[in-house]
Amino acid sequence: MNNIERIEKLVVFQNLYNREKEIKNLYAEEEKKVDKFKQENDSLSFTKNEMTINVNEMNKKINEELGKRDEINKRINSLDEGKDKIKIARQIKSWEKEMEKQQQELSLIQAQIDYDTSKQLEIKNELEKILTKIEENSKKTEELENHINSITKEHKGELEEIESKKDQIRTDFDIQFIEYFESLLKKTNGFAIVEVDQDACAGCFTVLPTILQGELGESMKAEDIEIHQCPHCFRYLFYQSWFEK
Repeated sequence: MNNIERIEKLVVFQNLYNREKEIKNLYAEEEKKVDKFKQENDSLSFTKNEMTINVNEMNKKINEELGKRDEINKRINSLDEGKDKIKIARQIKSWEKEMEKQQQELSLIQAQIDYDTSKQLEIKNELEKILTKIEENSKKTEELENHINSITKEHKGELEEIESKKDQIRTDFDIQFIEYFESLLKKTNGFAIVEVDQDACAGCFTVLPTILQGELGESMKAEDIEIHQCPHCFRYLFYQSWFEK
């Protein structure tokens, strides 16, 4: 395979690359949105798990406080039942102190229960919002993925043909060279090999050095043509007229 054939294959490879990119651009925005929704849901799911743990821990705490409240109420009821049995002033005074103590403890426990219950309700409300948001994102993701799948299905045959042709061209080049060329395609947004336009690179519009111009003439014999790169942007260079030789 001579250099003209190599250059022509690189141009074909570039055209295949750009056609593939053109098809993928049909759903590129949708893919970005899918990634965004999935990342957001991952973050929301982490928060949801943390909040669920907090709700469960608060449930345990509130149940413990309710148990303490029940014990205090039992103690107060027991004191009420035993009040009529008290006969002397000293016992009445002790009873009053004990009753006051139990009432204070009951008041403190109830205040804590009310606070924790209110706090838990706030977390549950926030958790409900997060769950709703996760569901909304999942629904949007599903719709976008269905749209992407419909496009890829429509162009499946062409994409497979493109990849097959690219694979065939890859076998005609040294692996290091074709990997470099593909990385250059990505770097140059699909223009790794360009025509020479009036002694300038059509990729970066830089006028080529005089010595290089002499090695890239349109009228060169086929056997003298070499593969050259622009010294400024490193794109490969060619003349369309070479392919007619």
